[in-house]
Amino acid sequence: MNEFLFFLGQILNDYQSILSSDNTKNKINKLNTFILRKSLSISSNNLFKLNNVSDPIELLIYILDLINKENSDEIHIYFHLKLIEEIRCTKFCPYKNNKKYDKDNFIYHIYVEDILNYTKKYQLKFEDYKHNLFKLSFYSMQNEDIKCEKCKSPINKILICNNNQNFPKVLLINCIWNNAKPNLEDVINFFFLISLKEELDNLFICPNKVEKDYYYLNGIIFYSYILCHYIYMTFNIEKSVFTLYNDEGIIEFNEIIELFKYLTIKQLEYNNKAFFYPVLLVYGKENIYEETIINSFNKIDFNYYNKFCDEFKSKIKKKK
Repeated sequence: MNEFLFFLGQILNDYQSILSSDNTKNKINKLNTFILRKSLSISSNNLFKLNNVSDPIELLIYILDLINKENSDEIHIYFHLKLIEEIRCTKFCPYKNNKKYDKDNFIYHIYVEDILNYTKKYQLKFEDYKHNLFKLSFYSMQNEDIKCEKCKSPINKILICNNNQNFPKVLLINCIWNNAKPNLEDVINFFFLISLKEELDNLFICPNKVEKDYYYLNGIIFYSYILCHYIYMTFNIEKSVFTLYNDEGIIEFNEIIELFKYLTIKQLEYNNKAFFYPVLLVYGKENIYEETIINSFNKIDFNYYNKFCDEFKSKIKKKK
């Protein structure tokens, strides 16, 4: 087995033992990752240098590719998406073109700016777009300014998922921002698009799917441009709380909206102009939530959204 994967397995075992031990609420033992980082630097031909901060998405893709070389069957069960990109003329022109999706098959990439621009262009109301990230990603891709090669009419671009019933157990979604330092208002608007429960049919055309496939939000990787720092959120099933893992320790939240507020509005109080935004969403097939948690999040309305925005605007004014 690849040396890096061997050390990665050891680190994951150590981390699992830390999580299952009796740590205090805001304290987590330090993991010694030096050997792992050294072997990563060597195996990647210095792509991930020892003393540099690495992009976790690039690193994740690299790790998944390594595992794929060692055990392709196992990784395909968990992550593989067999996507075909279809381009079709919106008029009566017969133009149609299918090609293999030209990006990574283990991580799906969405473009935040395109999605937010779609909501603005069609003046969607809050109730129409809240918790609708998958569907809006699908529609925003069709809305690209591309013309038919034959008749120059607008075309539709869609992604077809041809997994033949073997849909991945885990759905990794890379959130690509147009700017490494996005507008905080865009970050907040994007937060309200995220849903705890989604259908695969809302993201892709799935011709071979017989019944509905639901995916549940398992985790989010956040990034702060000002702090140059990544943190991770997951859901603790035993405690029924959303858990934020940071270098300094663990913070627990009863509701995910409180976690979002902590990463945006509260960060403005603690760190000047610093806030976090999501760069990777992790969805899994296993339902980890009680229905009351999903219902509570879904009940967020326009009035709550307005209060949320007013609060962050007042913090911005104080900073100025």
